[in-house]
Amino acid sequence: MSSNTEIEKVLGELTSDRVREWTKAMKGFKPLSLEQMKILAEKKGHLYASFKDIQNFFKAHKDLPKAQLVKIIRDRQIALELRPNCNLWKLNGIRQFLRVYEAVEKPEAKPLSVSQHRIVRDMIHEIGEIEGKISEREYPINHWFLDVVWKRIRTGTPTHTFEVQIGGNFYKALTKLNQAFAKWNCTPVLVTTEKYEEEARQLLEGSFHQMKEKAKIIGWRKIQKLHELEKQTRNIKNAIGL
Repeated sequence: MSSNTEIEKVLGELTSDRVREWTKAMKGFKPLSLEQMKILAEKKGHLYASFKDIQNFFKAHKDLPKAQLVKIIRDRQIALELRPNCNLWKLNGIRQFLRVYEAVEKPEAKPLSVSQHRIVRDMIHEIGEIEGKISEREYPINHWFLDVVWKRIRTGTPTHTFEVQIGGNFYKALTKLNQAFAKWNCTPVLVTTEKYEEEARQLLEGSFHQMKEKAKIIGWRKIQKLHELEKQTRNIKNAIGL
């Protein structure tokens, strides 16, 4: 990929909502001593989603010099009449924050394994079938795939779209759900852990506010519980011939 093409891609990803969210998260933030950062991570855990998004952005564009990416972000901040507060010093602090936060939250910070992700996805799929929906896995939208969609009729558009995301980068999952919402006016559902529900909501308040009123965020254990109840109910109904 040429440098110009990469820069065009970067500019396309720096939406106004995303830049505003990053600017808000970085306001007043700076590197600290290890002990001070541990205290900050405990008090400001809601910053994790935004800081992780920033880190993933830089990783995705590692072929460009970091200083160049910083300048592009600062130019976008200025264009949006925001204080240009992105700099290499803050990025060092963000890496420190993420290391400390993820070390403390290590048991749940890991994303689901491929097999665990598939189990949750398949539970959602089966719930849809039990409820009489047309339930489809790995449903295409643009150049991505949604984990599960529910439809009323096979030839219809989805009424519910699901993405399973446990920790890690919520931005891609919410981007897919947002595209589905814009295309089909469906109910987007992000399935995560109870621990990360608040961080996902922070993103809904910022970059994805268009679907905030309709989007649902639910812990995967509730999906597991509903799946068990749905199967029990189905078995009882079958037993009495309903």
